[in-house]
Amino acid sequence: IKEIAADSKINVFPNPVTAMLNVYNTTYPYSVIIYNIAGQKLLDKTITDTNYSIDMSAYQKGMYIIRVISKNSAANKIIIKE
Repeated sequence: IKEIAADSKINVFPNPVTAMLNVYNTTYPYSVIIYNIAGQKLLDKTITDTNYSIDMSAYQKGMYIIRVISKNSAANKIIIKE
């Protein structure tokens, strides 16, 4: 899987997040995987729409890694939960 170029259509916001994390990707279906900083998988979901919202309110404060994987590419982003 090649890493997504800078002109990709993946957007994860807001960062830092307090409650709802939004994922936008023009290429779908795609997978969203969230890991804590220790590498434990907390969420693994296949999305069939361009927009997806994740309720982060139950997650503890700290850093998380979100991985977005579509048919031909993948991206990792660091998310801060406040």
